[in-house]
Amino acid sequence: MASESRARPTTETVGASATQRSRTWTVTLRVWLATAGATLIVLLLIGVVSHRFVERALREVHEARLANLLDAEESMLDLMRPGDGGKALLSPRSGVAYVFTRDGRIAWTSAAQGAASLPQELLAAIDTPGRDAMRLEAYPDAAGAPVIGAARWLARHERGIAIELYADRAYAPLAAFDRSLAAVAVLAALAWTAWLALLIRRRGAPRQFGAYLLDRPLGEGGMATVYLAHHALLKRPTALKILKLNRLSDELVARFEREVRLASQIMHPNIVEIYDYGHTRQGRVYYAMEYLDGLDLQQLVAAGGPAPVARAVHVLRQLCAGLAEAHANGLVHRDIKPQNIMVCVRGTEHDVVKILDFGLVKSLTAPDTRDLTRDVRILGTPLYMAPERFRNPGDVDARADIYSVGAVAFFLLTGRDAFQAADDAELVQRIMNEDAARPSSCAPQPLPVELDLLVTACLEKRREDRPQRIADLIEALDALAAARRWTQREAADWWAQHRRLQSGHDHAP
Repeated sequence: MASESRARPTTETVGASATQRSRTWTVTLRVWLATAGATLIVLLLIGVVSHRFVERALREVHEARLANLLDAEESMLDLMRPGDGGKALLSPRSGVAYVFTRDGRIAWTSAAQGAASLPQELLAAIDTPGRDAMRLEAYPDAAGAPVIGAARWLARHERGIAIELYADRAYAPLAAFDRSLAAVAVLAALAWTAWLALLIRRRGAPRQFGAYLLDRPLGEGGMATVYLAHHALLKRPTALKILKLNRLSDELVARFEREVRLASQIMHPNIVEIYDYGHTRQGRVYYAMEYLDGLDLQQLVAAGGPAPVARAVHVLRQLCAGLAEAHANGLVHRDIKPQNIMVCVRGTEHDVVKILDFGLVKSLTAPDTRDLTRDVRILGTPLYMAPERFRNPGDVDARADIYSVGAVAFFLLTGRDAFQAADDAELVQRIMNEDAARPSSCAPQPLPVELDLLVTACLEKRREDRPQRIADLIEALDALAAARRWTQREAADWWAQHRRLQSGHDHAP
């Protein structure tokens, strides 16, 4: 046995859905911020570590390079004659060579216009004979250009030699590396910003299914989700039922299409009207129906308790009228339950009943629906299913709907189900073998004998013992309504009070 929850268009779920959407958006935004922040921190750490690694490697390279240049200059100085004055010194690429005296004055330089004395940063070489002085941090030369340098004092020559390299060229790889990291950070920031913009756009811009734009979710079942939508051109509010992606099996798509096809054949004020059917290029299947402003019977009883007799008769009369139209078209609903019966406000008219969800509808005349349901599982809500549906799910007729009407009437009048059980197995056993209690024994209000007997008759185990036609129920309900009339004033007052209470609940701290 499988029990399937039905999605239905109802305004009572809008507040919860909007709240859930807001929470989902908040969570998504927090995830985005956390991810972007973590990525930024990781990039910064990578940048700092990588910068230091590259800088340290370059310092080691330049330290060795400056030492090699000093060795070359020393060798050249050893080869010169005493009177040459060091004029044959090599001129290093991207730098300047110096020969200096003990007091730091420049004896010769490879630069066209050199400094008069050795830079202070390299004077330490004079005080540390036999050891090179290295300045690998950039300092200004005589012309103010940033350089790095090294010096060595040669006691045998009574001279010192020094090399300066331009820092911007020496550390050009580090600058290029930093620019690359900055570019990666900028690209990451742009990517995260684009993602955020896309999230905002997706949140603000409605998705489109055919000619319909989604506004917000209204309800969800195991098979489909119902959204409030509007026609892109006509702007008419619409309830859009969309089959879930994870339910796109051939069997369920066939059921979905059959539901639309059969339900659209019934034109009656008490049956939800089907506007359109279609599927997207991505394979999403949907249909559009009228948007209903109201409550299902489950919500109605939860909000106000068992319905007064006059209101219950008013609701049941419309329910039976809608079923009468379906039965006249050879269709059995097979899933009549409080959640599939909406009580709506239609303009200035209150307590208009609409029958929803023809997902389990059976045609008594079309052979294709018999094929689809021949080996079908027992689908529906056991509390409102006729006993014969458990014995042979495919062998049902209009009297199965009459049983469900009796179970719905019992719930509407008493605020409880006709059978109580700990689990489905016990529930089915009781439905098949035990008589239901009379509504008058459970209702918190006096019930007319005629109504009590009518509901009890609908709940008979043998379908031969129930009223045989839905028209019989309509006649009996018409007689009850004549003595107990539910007025539009009473209905309007109830809805006004309900909405005041709902509004106060929504704004309560």
